[in-house]
Amino acid sequence: MKVRERMALYGAETLSNRELLSVLLGGVNTNQVAQNVMDSLPHKNIYDLSELDVLDLNKIDGIGKRNAEILYAAVKLGRRLHKERVKLHAPDFSTPRAVADYVMEDMRCLTQEEFRAALLTCKNQLITVKTLTKGTINASLANARVERYSIFEYFHGIFNAISGSRCHSFAKILDFTF
Repeated sequence: MKVRERMALYGAETLSNRELLSVLLGGVNTNQVAQNVMDSLPHKNIYDLSELDVLDLNKIDGIGKRNAEILYAAVKLGRRLHKERVKLHAPDFSTPRAVADYVMEDMRCLTQEEFRAALLTCKNQLITVKTLTKGTINASLANARVERYSIFEYFHGIFNAISGSRCHSFAKILDFTF
């Protein structure tokens, strides 16, 4: 029985990682190409696929540009699905756990530290998550003045976009509050 037929009959949960990759890749010799992908992963773990970009995937024997783009898009789509699931199940971002669950997929594969701020409404609804500083491999270069200024700068940009005018006094107020 072919992989796609087994998936239709028994569900995707019954397929191995290599078989799921072969479904995504399509075409001929997909089992061998999927095995090449698994063999090329640093720890031979499917999670490592999330650390590769299109250029890395394109270097794998038998992948090609189109399949590299498909795999990369599938990984990115999976991350977005996770974030949307968190937003649906935790519409109230009043706990650190809810915020951590939301940013975890994006931040777990970073090669250097980042300091991010979750901007919330007064009802704890997520507005956005903004990267404020990027640090070194194992340290974030966070500074309270820089973080506050970055956050207010973000809202200053929104205010200007909504009002259609430049608000220079807002920047002066920010300097005064620090």
